[in-house]
Amino acid sequence: MPNFLTVLILNFSFREEIAKFLTEYAKAPTALDPDHFIVLNGCCAVFATLSTVLCDPGGKGFFFFQGIRVRALILINPHNPLGDIYPAQLLKECLDFAHRHKLHVIMDEIYMLSVYGDATFTSILSLERDFLITNFPPFPFKDFGMCGIRVGVLYTRNHEVRKAVNQLAVFHGCPGPVQYVLSQILRDREWLDNVFFPTNKRRLKEAQNILVDGLAEMGIPVFKSSGGLYVWADFRKFLKSQTFEAEMDLWWKILGEKLLISPGKAFCCYEPGWFRLVFSDSIDRIYLCKFQFYKRVI
Repeated sequence: MPNFLTVLILNFSFREEIAKFLTEYAKAPTALDPDHFIVLNGCCAVFATLSTVLCDPGGKGFFFFQGIRVRALILINPHNPLGDIYPAQLLKECLDFAHRHKLHVIMDEIYMLSVYGDATFTSILSLERDFLITNFPPFPFKDFGMCGIRVGVLYTRNHEVRKAVNQLAVFHGCPGPVQYVLSQILRDREWLDNVFFPTNKRRLKEAQNILVDGLAEMGIPVFKSSGGLYVWADFRKFLKSQTFEAEMDLWWKILGEKLLISPGKAFCCYEPGWFRLVFSDSIDRIYLCKFQFYKRVI
């Protein structure tokens, strides 16, 4: 069994590789400090600890109440479920707004390496802004097809936030073997740059085109996206009524045909009839999905 010192060394080694990786791929203007990273066992753990540290019990994120102090601005880039890419100027304006109002910024760039086509992605880490109140979770492991691997990463230059999160991190430890394996992957830049990332982007774009074209043939409009593993599709004309109850009825019908997509209500969409479809699968299964929709659902 490894001793405590071995665990500490392994954790620092992993954080060091993450810092080097993000310095390069996020185009950070200066080298990122490994000591500003905290490794936890998943994205949910990152957001749970951050919300515990930054917010008060009973606070709600989806409603506005007079007299309740807003603590943080949460941004997701590329957006989920829309697949939008935030332009650099918009990110700068968001950071400046948060700075003026002394808000924490929680930035999620989990799909930062799954951007394809002509879109230009700008990481918040590449912007020269005041990061003392900016938090960056998590590391883009979904871009590596590792959504089942329980690891999440928080980056913050805010000493007080790091100190508080580290107190909770003992309950959310990332297994040593996971850290070791991921460290080896991050070190292999030649394979990542010349094999994995180009192949991943090409396959994602191919799968997206097949799915979007198939939906268009069925008269289903799709929101144009440039990042992520999903598309945002308009099924409103197939609802029996323009209600969220009808949306769930359609969702159950689709699920009955062994097709799992996500209803808009799950993303707090204000309008019923929108669904998120994930296309990060084999081409054969994408074609099967199109067939199932055309023959049994629509």
